[in-house]
Amino acid sequence: MVTTSALGRNQNDVTAGYELTIGAINDLMEAQFQSLFQDNNDKKKKVDTMVISQEFGTKSNVYVARALILENMAYNFLEAVPEWVQEIFKSAFYPRTSKWRRLVLTRGLIVFHQGIERNE
Repeated sequence: MVTTSALGRNQNDVTAGYELTIGAINDLMEAQFQSLFQDNNDKKKKVDTMVISQEFGTKSNVYVARALILENMAYNFLEAVPEWVQEIFKSAFYPRTSKWRRLVLTRGLIVFHQGIERNE
């Protein structure tokens, strides 16, 4: 279902709730590119940039929720987060299998090229 948010942007069930997000990764990356490629003679001149980010799911929602809960409990109630909790947390967001990495890179390139073709 597609609706229009209070800010006038189209949203669907997947994007619902993000309309009030402030400070996404794209903002940080654009600022980094601006400072990296800025004209030294004209610091006020903006560099023409386009930042694209993609997010890919890793594990099931239950697994990710469990990892977040364990990490949060360890952080708030223990002196140090145990290594086994760190491993569960990391694997929830970054699976270490080469198959997963290959699939994400392949899908990411496909989506990136589709976006470029659509813009032409």
